Amino acid sequence: MQLWPDITHADVDPDSQVAQEEIFGPVLTVTPYDTDDEAGAIANNTIYGLSREVSSADVDRAFEVAKRMRTAEPSSPRGERLVRQLAAGAPEPHN
Repeated sequence: MQLWPDITHADVDPDSQVAQEEIFGPVLTVTPYDTDDEAGAIANNTIYGLSREVSSADVDRAFEVAKRMRTAEPSSPRGERLVRQLAAGAPEPHN
């Protein structure tokens, strides 16, 4: 187990230790890509993949990329509706 200090790693090689191993601590890795297909391949190039997150100003594009990612987290139609509503400016619902 590798312990890392609070840090952001930029331009991370997808095959590097910090990209491939489970990290304990507040660590953010950023890996550049050129195409949506490349982004999906980078995301799927790990033995972990417990959940997924795709950020984009284009919500439909973000969902299309997220659907290509292999994760243990199941897709949620309710979650997709909520994200689309929030992206459209709707207030977050209170449960």
